[in-house]
Amino acid sequence: MKPKRRLIEGQTGHRQTAPAPKILFLALMLATATGCDTPTLLTVFTDLRYTANGDAIILNATDGLYVASPPEETPHRLGDSKTGCEGDSQYTLGCTRLSEDGASLAVLRSPKALASASAAADSAAADAETVVWDLWLFQLKDSERKGRVVARGVTDAAFSPDGSELLWTVPDNKGGSGLWRMGADGSPEILVETLTAAEGDIPAQAMDAVIITSAGAAYAKDGFSGLSLWFRPFAPTEERELGVLPDLCRGSGLAGCYAISHDGVTFAWQEALSGILQIYRSDADARIPLGTGSSFRFSKAGSLLLRYSGKSLFIHRADTGAVVRQIDSVSAGQLSGDGETVAFLNIDSLSLGTGTLAIGPSRQSGRDAVISAFAPAETPALWASPAGRNSIPFTFTGDGRYVIAADDSISADGGKSLISVDTETGETRQFGNFSCTRCCQAAATGRLVVCTPPSSAKPKNGLPAITAALEVHDPATGTGIRGTESVLSWKSSANGTSIVFIDYAKETPSLDVITSSGEKTSLDTGYQFALSPVENQVAYVNDMGKLSVTALP
Repeated sequence: MKPKRRLIEGQTGHRQTAPAPKILFLALMLATATGCDTPTLLTVFTDLRYTANGDAIILNATDGLYVASPPEETPHRLGDSKTGCEGDSQYTLGCTRLSEDGASLAVLRSPKALASASAAADSAAADAETVVWDLWLFQLKDSERKGRVVARGVTDAAFSPDGSELLWTVPDNKGGSGLWRMGADGSPEILVETLTAAEGDIPAQAMDAVIITSAGAAYAKDGFSGLSLWFRPFAPTEERELGVLPDLCRGSGLAGCYAISHDGVTFAWQEALSGILQIYRSDADARIPLGTGSSFRFSKAGSLLLRYSGKSLFIHRADTGAVVRQIDSVSAGQLSGDGETVAFLNIDSLSLGTGTLAIGPSRQSGRDAVISAFAPAETPALWASPAGRNSIPFTFTGDGRYVIAADDSISADGGKSLISVDTETGETRQFGNFSCTRCCQAAATGRLVVCTPPSSAKPKNGLPAITAALEVHDPATGTGIRGTESVLSWKSSANGTSIVFIDYAKETPSLDVITSSGEKTSLDTGYQFALSPVENQVAYVNDMGKLSVTALP
């Protein structure tokens, strides 16, 4: 039985099957004919997103941007009918920037006229063939929902991790970009006059040349010793030089040259001259050297970080840099979300290509549980970038209770055997064998594991099949549940007990749910959906572009 769903005004109670794209043109022509700030029969929702705290949903529609706060309430328009994301053929929320605290929304909107107070910036951007925007700011708790223009001639914008600061980039008259912020009185003020660009960089990429923390912004500029890393606090104090970066980090390349903690306060980089990895606590103005290495990553909780150097793993405290554990002869390693457990591949023999998977406490040696024989990872545990982007053959589930490991060497037919390891008991369970590699991952929350092997779906309308098959597994029981042959996107619910996806195998795409008990439910037709980060709730847009918000089964 389908769960009850609440119908938003403008949505009929019976199923309609005409696909949304067929009515977009009509809606775009007619939606502005009404001054109503709530959805009408002509309103077509095209994209949606929850705020990080789950208190509201931001929606893009053919007649502007809307907010539903709380999510179950009727949406109300933000600004006027022209405040949506113009110039986006996919009708997405690409022009919006949400603060992490869920309090503020910034919108990059086409300027009404080039002859504005920012004519000089607009002219410089036009010379560089760069599109510039008016930057609007909405306070989501404001009942008037009118918003205001913060700046003009803007190429991009971002909030600080704590949501307290709004920053944006503006092209200068030299082909570069400056970094601006909103001052205490609400007026624009410049933070960094010129961001160092690399050859081929465009002003629209300038925000990638900035590290934004909750205490300030770090950026690179040319100095006496090479490319220097500087930090400019939001507080009224002087900027300070932190170190020297490799030249490849110049301009927008900086985005791949650092890692930042999940709390948005501490970031890390590699000193170019010495090769020593450094962390900087921006709230305390403390720079801490860690040692040499190829790369590292913060634990999700941010209290520990893992550094990979040679064939050794080092686990550090993020506040002091002190080493709490060293593990030698290792080819890959990963910390659990809370950082208290580490999983790693011991190298038994490089010549024979053998190793063992072990799991143990991250702060104490001698209590590791050896799980199974595995082939060492073909590449180092972490790429040679502090950003820590990598592909390793195992991962923790979101709750840290299980390690999911996939070994390509076990299966003779080129597949890989999938096992789950209980980190508390050491019990191992095998529950899959797939022909693909690295196609399984643990859901971000909870204990479900999702595998997307290649789809056997046939092409439709002469177009190649771009969807994948979906299989869901419970690592506690080893239960496998066949999802669909044609899934394009999937997400895990906030409590981790279900997977929500759009099934494209049917004539009209269907929004379906698979629970950990194996139950599969179809909610409705669906083209876009979003899951609450705090509640077991889904919001979705059906094939008529209408919005529904409902609890998940």
